[in-house]
Amino acid sequence: MSASKRAKELGAPNLTWVALTLGRDVSTLHYRYKVEPLYFDVLVAGCVALHGDEPAVLTRLREQMAEVMGIM
Repeated sequence: MSASKRAKELGAPNLTWVALTLGRDVSTLHYRYKVEPLYFDVLVAGCVALHGDEPAVLTRLREQMAEVMGIM
């Protein structure tokens, strides 16, 4: 899966939108996706959350992160 496809899966319109929202370069996001996929997911989820409703995939991501961090 590519960074762009993952961003769309998480509810973002496209990767460029995420980059503009964060004030980062698209190449930086590609790097984060390859090296730190969970961090990438958090960045995209944060952008989507800033702009409105939370898709079910973000709810699942939040639950998975809580489980990984031992919160649940």
